[in-house]
Amino acid sequence: MRWIFVVPILVGIATVVQGALNASVSRQWGLASTVVANNTVILGLSVVLWALVRYLPGWFPEFFGDRGTWMQFEWWWAIPAICGLVIVGGIPWAMDRMGALPVMVGIVGAQMVGGLLWDWIVDGAAPSWTRIAGAGLAVAGVILASWPSGE
Repeated sequence: MRWIFVVPILVGIATVVQGALNASVSRQWGLASTVVANNTVILGLSVVLWALVRYLPGWFPEFFGDRGTWMQFEWWWAIPAICGLVIVGGIPWAMDRMGALPVMVGIVGAQMVGGLLWDWIVDGAAPSWTRIAGAGLAVAGVILASWPSGE
């Protein structure tokens, strides 16, 4: 197994930890202030990463390297940042109301369906029956994990 497969696992764990801790911080600071604090830290760490990649490029895979300038900025490049705001604000808000499991399973189910559609529509990779079945099982998992427990 190649080490790159560890990255999605770490991202998944980080999503749960971030969402749960942000929900906790939001109860004290409010969600808007928590989002600002998160994104301030993200900005600082992003600048550090950028500087490391710029001045120590041999430490990083080529994918990380500079390939353009800010003058080439396209309007639609803001969409990932908007998605990030939805993630940083939406997860703790939902976790505070639903709990971690249904939110995370819902995210995974939506990611599977979204990934299936992206691969098909954007990348032109027709979905196999196994991928469709896997996405369907994920949606079923969302329903089961979100089902009221009768408490």
